[in-house]
Amino acid sequence: MTGGIGIVEQKPSGRIIQLLLDEPNAYYADPFDIAVTPDGKKAFVSHAGVNCISVIDIDAVRKLISESDDRMLTAYSNYLGTSSRIVLKRIPTGANPKGMALSPDGKKLYVAEHLEDRIAVISTESLETIGNISLGGPRRITVAREGRRLLNNAGHTFQSQYSCYTCHPDTHEDGLVYNMASKDMGRNMTNTQSLRNIGDTPPYKWNGKNQSIYKQDGMRFSTVLTRNEAFSYKELDAITAYIMSGVPNPPNLVYNPDGKLTEAQKRGKDIFQRSHDSKGFEIPVVNRCVTCHPAPYFTNKKMTGVGTLAATDDSILFDVPHLNNIVYSPPYLHDGRAATLEEIWTLYGKTEEHGAVNDLTKTQLNDLVEYLKSLRDPEYEQKTSEIHNASFIHKLFK
Repeated sequence: MTGGIGIVEQKPSGRIIQLLLDEPNAYYADPFDIAVTPDGKKAFVSHAGVNCISVIDIDAVRKLISESDDRMLTAYSNYLGTSSRIVLKRIPTGANPKGMALSPDGKKLYVAEHLEDRIAVISTESLETIGNISLGGPRRITVAREGRRLLNNAGHTFQSQYSCYTCHPDTHEDGLVYNMASKDMGRNMTNTQSLRNIGDTPPYKWNGKNQSIYKQDGMRFSTVLTRNEAFSYKELDAITAYIMSGVPNPPNLVYNPDGKLTEAQKRGKDIFQRSHDSKGFEIPVVNRCVTCHPAPYFTNKKMTGVGTLAATDDSILFDVPHLNNIVYSPPYLHDGRAATLEEIWTLYGKTEEHGAVNDLTKTQLNDLVEYLKSLRDPEYEQKTSEIHNASFIHKLFK
């Protein structure tokens, strides 16, 4: 995994040019923001995964582009030596630098050190940190807070190529499919899963082989993914504490903003919970949606098969995924083959193994999908209920 910048030529037939900011033996993970000085001479890129700012000589970028034809520029997009020509300096920062802003005169760069709870002030002339602004963060760094820093930092991966955040931005997922088979490359493709609110939903991985976060992020994690020293015991405690703390999904403000279902979602809920099909025949318990996906997390935490094995998969069962905020986690199925919720059944679930849906009309399937889109974290259901109860009591005694 590499990090760099893109240059878009704003002219007819303009090109999109990609240049890496990494070096052959050192990577600068999770570039987050870019700020360009008013004179167009320097650009600053925050690397959230390695706690530094790259300073780019824009004139050097212009020179490189003017001297290169399309073939050379294509080569540069994968060339780790490019940074030696265009990077002026790397400026160290506090934990997790993200958003940046320049002063009106362009002489100061302000950097939000996200997990340091402060703003760094950098001189754009000396390229040194000249001060910082405290945001009043906690003096004591909790174990979970340290775990959050670890999850967002690439220092534990080989040559700092990527962090946990790279695949799990904001503790969610990047929507990509990876091959983590190690010795059996090309087999068992897996869709990245969200880390939000998973503390109570073991086991982990699509194949359910990891019964705890400790095992998920332990020695196997080091061997297969980070290719570096494993987390120390204290580090593993910290990152486990953070993930187990129940990082919540954001409120589902599009499909269920106030906890009240639409008429279509109510019909979809009835279909999701039904025990008989549209002709009145009883649906086998194993083929009912609610059997494998009961509230509040909409998973029974068991292994099952739903007829979705691919030719490149081992013959295994899959861990039933939780469905809260599932609308924000495309693509779907273990290998990401379904681009939308509808495709789970219209393209890949034509047997009754993945829920009894073949008797549904198109409108009924739409209703079921609308209900799935409404699912959200249990804590929001509880908060909404408390708000409604408080509102009712207020009206009662008004």
